[in-house]
Amino acid sequence: MEKRKIALLDIDGTIYEGHIIYLLAEYQLREKTINKNCLDDLYRDAELYKMGKIDYETLVAELLIHWAKGLKGASYNTVLEQTERFLQSEGNKFFPFIKPVITLLGKTHDIYFVTGEPKFVAQTASKLYKITGFFSSQLETESGIFTGKVRSFLAKREDKELVIEQLLKEHDLKSSFAFGNTEGDIEMLNSVDFPVCINPTPGLEKIAKRRNWKIANPENVEEIISNFH
Repeated sequence: MEKRKIALLDIDGTIYEGHIIYLLAEYQLREKTINKNCLDDLYRDAELYKMGKIDYETLVAELLIHWAKGLKGASYNTVLEQTERFLQSEGNKFFPFIKPVITLLGKTHDIYFVTGEPKFVAQTASKLYKITGFFSSQLETESGIFTGKVRSFLAKREDKELVIEQLLKEHDLKSSFAFGNTEGDIEMLNSVDFPVCINPTPGLEKIAKRRNWKIANPENVEEIISNFH
């Protein structure tokens, strides 16, 4: 049986304008799922990153730790339903290119989201766009209730490399794609034929230019993929 090709997509900053976590956490505060201390911790993490005191991969890890703590005692299904409502309404800040690109690639490629966001975000995004599957960080639950701990992180580039390793073996890597925007996506981008850096961070842009990876913005992604495809 002929193997399908593969396309791997990061979410935050790549197919989504900004970071879902902050807007979703504000929504959860209004819904009384988390308290203000949790939201304050998340914005404090962001400030440390802006000040250069922590790197991006550390930021993602710290955000997950504080978010997990804030969600302790909440039901996974409740949070999943909230996330679905949010991303279908005020939180729908996905770039317009994502739907036509997924439609185009879906004819020949299995499409996966690979994100540091927790499972309930990746699960919702995957459902919205009807893709093949996802890999994400996971917050620990017991009997469907968040424990306040992180079960697994998908924050570092080596973490992403590890989770997609088997997946890459199962697919035809000719004309394979990956889309990312930060240094955390480097190994994922390096694993495919056609790496595309969308609005890359300065660190990723430097590497992309050195390795001759395609640099794009949300306005020209569809055109670039059509030319590749």
